[in-house]
Amino acid sequence: MTFDVRISDFSLVVSEECLNLLQLILIAMKVFRYIFCISIIGLLCAAPSQMNAAVTEAMPEISEQANLSEVKITVSNTSENQEVRVRDAEGLKLEVYNVLGVRVAIYRIDSNDKTFTLSFPRGCYLLKVDKVVRKTFIH
Repeated sequence: MTFDVRISDFSLVVSEECLNLLQLILIAMKVFRYIFCISIIGLLCAAPSQMNAAVTEAMPEISEQANLSEVKITVSNTSENQEVRVRDAEGLKLEVYNVLGVRVAIYRIDSNDKTFTLSFPRGCYLLKVDKVVRKTFIH
């Protein structure tokens, strides 16, 4: 028994054994992609000091206004969302990144003691103010 397999403008006639092999290869590719994604997330969440250094190097500079020893980021968990308190960073920006490195939000810090409420989907996020980076989990 043979099958006509079409991929875009490409057509191929294959046997049943070959079709089964192709299906197994596709399943294996999906499994490896899943394992790779889980491994990357595990690496990001397991080594905060290495992650903070890597993220800080990878992200562009915002400003040199703030003294790094003074900027403080504090995260408080509530049942529905998280509150992020940023102190001593007036005039800077709070940036929120997901684990893929995509910026999902940016907030302007207009006072020396500012609190933001985050309500993102579950996951691991990075909070960045100037060169200070913190990792947080939303459950």
